[in-house]
Amino acid sequence: MKRAALLCLFLGGFFNLPALAETPPLLDFAAAYREALANDATFAAARSAQQAGRYYVPQARAGLLPAIQLAGSTARNQAENTTPDMLGNSATRDIDYTSQSHQLSLRQPIWRPANLAQYRLAHAQEAYAEASFSKEWQALVDRLAQAYLDTLLAEQGRELARVQKEALAGQLEQARRFLAAGEGTRTDIDEAQARHDLAESRLIEAEYAVEIARRGLQELLGRLPGPLARLRDTLPLTLPDGPDGADAWVELALDRSPELAAQRANAEATQREADKARAGHHPTLDLIAGRNLSESDTNNTIGSRFDTTYIGVQYMLPIYGGGGVSAGIQIALANQEKARQQHEAAARALATQVRKAYAGVVSSAARIRALAQAVRSAENLLESTRRGFRAGVRTQIDILNALDQHYTAQRDHLTARHEFARNWLLLQLHTGTLDGARLESFSHWFEADLDSPPQLAG
Repeated sequence: MKRAALLCLFLGGFFNLPALAETPPLLDFAAAYREALANDATFAAARSAQQAGRYYVPQARAGLLPAIQLAGSTARNQAENTTPDMLGNSATRDIDYTSQSHQLSLRQPIWRPANLAQYRLAHAQEAYAEASFSKEWQALVDRLAQAYLDTLLAEQGRELARVQKEALAGQLEQARRFLAAGEGTRTDIDEAQARHDLAESRLIEAEYAVEIARRGLQELLGRLPGPLARLRDTLPLTLPDGPDGADAWVELALDRSPELAAQRANAEATQREADKARAGHHPTLDLIAGRNLSESDTNNTIGSRFDTTYIGVQYMLPIYGGGGVSAGIQIALANQEKARQQHEAAARALATQVRKAYAGVVSSAARIRALAQAVRSAENLLESTRRGFRAGVRTQIDILNALDQHYTAQRDHLTARHEFARNWLLLQLHTGTLDGARLESFSHWFEADLDSPPQLAG
């Protein structure tokens, strides 16, 4: 019986082995984007900040609307009343009574400059929250593209390093065979061994780079990713749809960048803060109305009931507050200048980033074309060197040099392709032109099952 149970357990585990060894599904850029939207903690915090920002205006509007309050109290009172009698002797009597008071009041601001400034400030704060959320969405796409492409480049670099190592191992073995047959030299073996050892160190470094890059992508996705979809062999080596020339792209960025929109909203908010601080010197005027109901309110009114209705205006004129208002105005003005300078600095930095991304798209596209030819030339060189070696006109070192040149051309070509994809996306991020449709188009650059591509919403 025990043997049968063990056999069933063994067979069950055996038949489950293929399922356990299944290759994880390919993670394309569109799927990674959806996971990052759902799991990235930084973007989740930005979403919460956006939701909070939508309540600034309703909160500030309350300072302009009427406020109605209902207040009341009920108390049991015990007192001793000592008074002289007709003969001049003190007479004490205990008093035990219940008092109560109820008040319904209304206050409608008529002139409150601080409340009006706070309302305008709230609109600027809401605009800042919305622009900041757009900026954080673009930052998420930027971080995702960086992490995804870095991981992909590291994985493909590891494969190149592995192929290079295997090719050099073959050359090392060939050098040993030739020496054993009396046709080679010890120098050929030492040279091949040195190149092989260097390739092995490159492979170790590439393995480390893959691990670090995958952990960076895990930070965005909330899980360790599986294999990634790779860039297609053919990329549209052109600029994104937009204006002509770097200067035109800079102008577009200055007009549409969410980062600058956030800076402008922040500058508007500091201006409203200054208005609010200045309001501390202004008088206020409120309409007040109410109704009071009290019963046995004091010892002198025991058994009495008062029902009072009132309506009127109430003003307050600040005369001297110790200089606090003036100090607050100076602080607000300094912050206003700070915001203006921050906007200027951000605009200059953005212009530099746009020009850099624009130049990156143009130059990396040209480099891709040139390096594609360099890879083909390196392949031809390697093949002709091997034929020359067999003919006796080339040496083992010539083959090793050709292998290195081929590896370098492939690595540089791969790097240029990833730089192009990165700069193509950055140019649109910096200019605020990236939307869901363009991001979906970018996701099609990766080799994956895109029969039914998901819709990417900005």
